Amino acid sequence: MSDRLAKAFDFSGRLSFAGRARLERKLLLIAALGLAGPVFLLMVGIPPPVAGAAALFLVPVVIGLAASGVRRLHDVGRDAHRVYLKRLVWLAIVAAPVAVAIYRPDLPEQVRWGLTGTSGVAALIGLFLRDLTWTEWLRGDPGPNRFGPAAE
Repeated sequence: MSDRLAKAFDFSGRLSFAGRARLERKLLLIAALGLAGPVFLLMVGIPPPVAGAAALFLVPVVIGLAASGVRRLHDVGRDAHRVYLKRLVWLAIVAAPVAVAIYRPDLPEQVRWGLTGTSGVAALIGLFLRDLTWTEWLRGDPGPNRFGPAAE
């Protein structure tokens, strides 16, 4: 499987360690748009809801990172169920402080902003944490395995 950006959202196949690193660098450029875009738009005077829409660039980054983690696990012959589980836990960690800030309007404004900031920090950290631990450093299976031909 290729590390081309067009194939970033394909969950099937295999991806080598070097291929994953190349793909993540490409996704990092898209993440920069999602992170810096809203800040820039707010600085030039765009209303906050419209400026916040630029953060939607982070959605394909999260999907691409999950797909690359799945394909990397496939390269070492392992199923990818733990990638999905990690994404669910990450979503709960990110969503919980924001949900408290939204559904508890009686909290002081500083506390609500602090909870929202905590969610933002958790989102940023989660984007760049690896889905794999020690398996990421393993050499891929030589030749084809049950997930497809060897990574390039």
